Amino acid sequence: MYKSILGYLRSHFWELIRFLFVGCIALCINLGCFGFFYHFENIEYKVAVTIAYIITLIVYYLLHRIFTFRAENQDLKLHAWKFLLLLVLNYLINLAIVWFITYVIKNSPYIGIIVAALVAASVSFLTMRHFVFKFSD
Repeated sequence: MYKSILGYLRSHFWELIRFLFVGCIALCINLGCFGFFYHFENIEYKVAVTIAYIITLIVYYLLHRIFTFRAENQDLKLHAWKFLLLLVLNYLINLAIVWFITYVIKNSPYIGIIVAALVAASVSFLTMRHFVFKFSD
């Protein structure tokens, strides 16, 4: 199993690097938007997380479609619903983790957003690569 995971990582190395780069950009946008709405606009954290998530996902989708997976020529209608399913899954992961860290552990929602991003990143890469922008290897 270890060798097959290592082989997968080697065969998708540059795609993973691009994915991580886009993920870092998305995390910065998410944290920046959340901070703006939560601290400067005094919006409740659930609403601030939601607004930040929507802004971030637009950038996230466009960068992954064009830069990470080079799928800009694929039919948008063909995979749009799959991407929406991924978004719902990631949104639920995001809210659940931020809630858990904020209310159960009594820590900052910023920590929750960072943890949620790490968990959702793994789910996202595999789902995008093998379901949303499905490629034949």
